[in-house]
Amino acid sequence: MKRIFLFLLCCLVAVTIIAWSCGVTTPVDSEEEEEEEVSDDQSEPMLYSLTIRIIPVNTGSVFTESGEYEQGTQVTMIATASFGYQFSEWCTDAAGTNPTTTVSMDRDKLIEAVFLPSQDPVISEISVINVTENEATITWTTDMVATGQVEYGKTVAYGLKSPKQSGLVTQHRVTLVNLEPGTTYHFRVKSGANGIEAISNDFMLTTPNMPTEVGGIISSNTRWASDKSPYIITETIQIPSDVALTIEPGVTISKPSSGDMFLLMGTIYAHGTSQEPIVIDGGG
Repeated sequence: MKRIFLFLLCCLVAVTIIAWSCGVTTPVDSEEEEEEEVSDDQSEPMLYSLTIRIIPVNTGSVFTESGEYEQGTQVTMIATASFGYQFSEWCTDAAGTNPTTTVSMDRDKLIEAVFLPSQDPVISEISVINVTENEATITWTTDMVATGQVEYGKTVAYGLKSPKQSGLVTQHRVTLVNLEPGTTYHFRVKSGANGIEAISNDFMLTTPNMPTEVGGIISSNTRWASDKSPYIITETIQIPSDVALTIEPGVTISKPSSGDMFLLMGTIYAHGTSQEPIVIDGGG
């Protein structure tokens, strides 16, 4: 009887050992493996640093700031020059002369934006043309495309400005309007490019007087003054024997129609100078 009991006990121990050696997997072990797989799939992306420098410092700015970006990010940068400077080029991990550029963040990158001092436009060939009683046109040239404007007034304080030209050109033409007849104006021209504005020296122009119309019989001694010139003869001037007409230096006289300008029985005093000649134009 004892032998049978010992035999059964040995069989039970053997079965237990075999079952343990096969490595039965529990549900808890399965959940731990799934958690490890999920953790591997949610790994954080690579980050790269972008460093931007302004060369020289304080000469401009870049729209995009330095910082960290995920791998593969496309970063666009826009360079803007400070007053008196112009953008030149991108250097180090970027290249080109266009103020707007884009880089791909596949590693740490250093970007340098280079700015240079702007060049002043050179103003030359200033001229005054087409001067009338109320208008005058100013022309000038610049050695690079630039804006254009004229400051003007009755003194060197100016006080008046023409509208600024919207386009950038090298040949400039500005017409001043609403001027007063017989008035001297000071003016200077201004042209800007690349954030710098060039200003010319002072110049002057004088508008002519409004024409003074004359004609018919002069009944008493008369003086034609230069500040009333030009004189337009609308019909023949008759000067009786006891009457004198004095014409000041600098006076211009014209008769647009045909026929006699003067029927002279009295006296005309006309003494011009080399600086202020008396001009008589018979017209028709």
